[in-house]
Amino acid sequence: LENLESRQASQRANALEILDSLGHRPIVSPLVALWEMAPSPPSDGLQSSIEAVLADEDPWLRACAALAAGAFDDSTLEATLNNLLQTDPDPLVREAAQRSLDGGSDMKVLPTLSIMERILFLQRVPLFANLPPGELKQVAAIAYEHVFSEDDVIARQGEQGDEMYIIVDGEVRVLAELERGKTEELALRGPGEYVGEMSIISQEPRMASLRAVGDVRMLCIGQKEFEGIIRERPETSLAVIRVLIERLKEAQGRETP
Repeated sequence: LENLESRQASQRANALEILDSLGHRPIVSPLVALWEMAPSPPSDGLQSSIEAVLADEDPWLRACAALAAGAFDDSTLEATLNNLLQTDPDPLVREAAQRSLDGGSDMKVLPTLSIMERILFLQRVPLFANLPPGELKQVAAIAYEHVFSEDDVIARQGEQGDEMYIIVDGEVRVLAELERGKTEELALRGPGEYVGEMSIISQEPRMASLRAVGDVRMLCIGQKEFEGIIRERPETSLAVIRVLIERLKEAQGRETP
């Protein structure tokens, strides 16, 4: 970000190229385009750039800027956020402004995630990475949040699954229950990964149990809602297929002596 303010065109160009390659295209690309239009860096740095984007016509850009503004201790930005909170027609922008005015926080310690924070998180999940912001907003709205404590059983082998889980923070053990009360750990899943999708795709009982390792925050999506996403977005179906192939490879690797 410091290089974006450089007076040297080559440094600014390198910074823009790195940003554009990060993979968060629905968020980064519009901001990169705006910065490329500027012949020289703003005189007072990032804060003035955020102030400008807060007035953009695109509500998605305004919401991103409102969330970013929370990182600055600046009375002008605070006044602008208060104005957005009271007058902006888009609820996502108002929510982002409220979060920044409240001080923001790390996802690990937030009591709940706002819709905007859910969108930014889901954009990093491979299953949803190619969805545009408007559709990510729909996914964020249908998901609900759940926090599990150490050793909680999230889902049990043999039960009928009716939802999948996306791990926001923490880790989940995937366990196969064997004979005589023994269990085998099949996998350990972490933030950005999802579990429980096999059961809602196959509509068969769960093939493994899921157990929390420490405190785990998850976004949960019901079977009907997930099926709706699959029907409407073919690229999501392809992402699911890729994950299923990887997990089949994992299973085959465990079976190979």
